[in-house]
Amino acid sequence: MPSYAPRTEPVKKQEELAKRGIELILGIRKNVEADKLLKLVDKYRKAQLSMLKAKVHTFKENEFQKKPNNVTFEKLEKLTTEWTDKTNDDIIKEVKKSNNL
Repeated sequence: MPSYAPRTEPVKKQEELAKRGIELILGIRKNVEADKLLKLVDKYRKAQLSMLKAKVHTFKENEFQKKPNNVTFEKLEKLTTEWTDKTNDDIIKEVKKSNNL
């Protein structure tokens, strides 16, 4: 018997995304240098794409097990494309807007 119950959601990826989001917010608040801010934005984008990839995997696993999905595959693909195509400035503006910075 496993000591931990199997997960149905990509919890590690959610935690990583939250951590990268906080790092980016703090970087914006502290007015870090431009190159450091770009690195933080890059890490945030990679965490977001990693999260979407994990959601796609969960979606496919649910399809295989014939369980209901609460999101469509097309929506996940659209979000992945959007995050791949977003510029660094767009991400910074979005984070500032959502966190009232």
